[in-house]
Amino acid sequence: MHWLLDVHFGEDFCRIEDEGVQQVLNTVRKIALNCIKAYKQKSGSRFPLSKIMFSCLMDRRKLLPVLCCQGKLISVAQHKRHLTW
Repeated sequence: MHWLLDVHFGEDFCRIEDEGVQQVLNTVRKIALNCIKAYKQKSGSRFPLSKIMFSCLMDRRKLLPVLCCQGKLISVAQHKRHLTW
């Protein structure tokens, strides 16, 4: 997992010195990586993790299926309400 975190999130180049903040960021990165892996497995996507991550960054509508793949985090009605950010 360390290699994935380093390659996809550049974890080794993080300059944050506070140990508590480092741990929180590490946890958030692992959660994101697990959501993407679960989405890839359930959807049968052949795209690499980096392409899935990039598409979620570029189009927020593609983020919903990735977030909901771990379970029903938010309903579609709630998501439509939040799309107007």
